[in-house]
Amino acid sequence: MRTISLLLLLPSLSWAGPLSADTIERAVSAEISRSTEALQLEGYPPPYYLSVRVSETRHAELRCARGGVRNESSSRQLLATPDVRVGSYELDNHPLAPSERYVGREIPDIDDALAVRHGLWLKLDEEYKGAAADFLRKQALRVRRGKTEYDTDDFTREEPRSIEHPPGLPAFDAAGAAAAARCSAMSRLGAAGGRGAGDDR
Repeated sequence: MRTISLLLLLPSLSWAGPLSADTIERAVSAEISRSTEALQLEGYPPPYYLSVRVSETRHAELRCARGGVRNESSSRQLLATPDVRVGSYELDNHPLAPSERYVGREIPDIDDALAVRHGLWLKLDEEYKGAAADFLRKQALRVRRGKTEYDTDDFTREEPRSIEHPPGLPAFDAAGAAAAARCSAMSRLGAAGGRGAGDDR
């Protein structure tokens, strides 16, 4: 009786650093190009417009007590929000009324383009399927009732524009931490007459 052992080695992402702006741009551009060419279901129209907005949220917290820093933490969240439009500039899947459906997807904060592209691919595929179904329903409604005088085009043609936003705020520096510690010491002194020795401020 022979025993065969298989060892599967998977690439580790633990060594990858935080996601960089260059990796985000490369991953988004590649997925938009791929989706433009390949994103279509049989019997459904392809998308005529695709975009992805990536937003960054930073959270920093500094806790001070008794004139010293007790805890310091920071975090970052990256959300990708796609806009997939099916149909034409005159009539597409854009909802007739504002939608409260959340369409963002968190992307991993690691500097790995393949990991980012995988998340974007899943989200773009999901949004396309919903957009195609919404367009067919909206198209059927237009055929049934006709175009009214107040019906305008759903989208306009505009020249491409590039906007660069400044980087997010950094975490607390040494000067900021020292100032917060001094404030906690002053608060402790001001309340010393009415608080016990074990109280924190």
